[in-house]
Amino acid sequence: MAIRFQTFRQMLLALVIIISLASIILSSCLSPYFVHRKVFWMIIVVEGGSMIRSCWSGIRKPLLKKYQSVASENMELFIFLPFELVLALVTLTLPLVRGPTGKIVPTVLEILIIVNTTINIAYTTCLLAVAMLTAPAYDADVWIRDIDSCPSPFPIPIILSFVFSCISRWKPTVSAQAMDDAPLPPCLPGCNCDCTVKPAPPMMSQTISSVDRLVAPSTRLSAPITGSRIPSHQSLVRIPDAAERRASIIVAFDV
Repeated sequence: MAIRFQTFRQMLLALVIIISLASIILSSCLSPYFVHRKVFWMIIVVEGGSMIRSCWSGIRKPLLKKYQSVASENMELFIFLPFELVLALVTLTLPLVRGPTGKIVPTVLEILIIVNTTINIAYTTCLLAVAMLTAPAYDADVWIRDIDSCPSPFPIPIILSFVFSCISRWKPTVSAQAMDDAPLPPCLPGCNCDCTVKPAPPMMSQTISSVDRLVAPSTRLSAPITGSRIPSHQSLVRIPDAAERRASIIVAFDV
């Protein structure tokens, strides 16, 4: 069973909150040993802001009954992304601590900061790419949709069909010559179409004759039959695609 986007997003927000909180706790423990005091405050501010943003994004809908739109989610991520990139670069290029602190705790702090930055970069990039593909493929107003709505505002089957239309949704087409050569069902007696009249089977002829006697002559074939005929190789039942299934309306009756 595929995981829902809402569940995936909640799990990702929880992971970012845990990593940010762990980074703040480790930084506070190493506070007296930081080489540059500004780096310490940078870690506190950036990781604290990331944790607050994730908490607010997760509790906004159940707390205030206001949904988080796709556009606002992208804007919040882009606002914090430069600060997280700068923090990751500072962590990789400058020594964080000095003194009798060992190497394990500072290394763990560096790993947490880099992992948190990587998660935010990947989530921001993927969310923006999926939203930009959804706009032309399915919903042009995807930017104002609820990001936690059910079904998800990002229909993956439709997006994949839009991107890989020649592979995932390829269907063999029947040429006009093949349709002309396709065998047609036999015409009934009295048919005014332009096709060649073929005799119907004996059982069908008897049934038609008995019914034809019951029909008044004035109502029999009052207008010529026009329009195209359905070839025998085509079906009258069409299975709805992914977009039509998502557009269905569920009607419920309260007792």
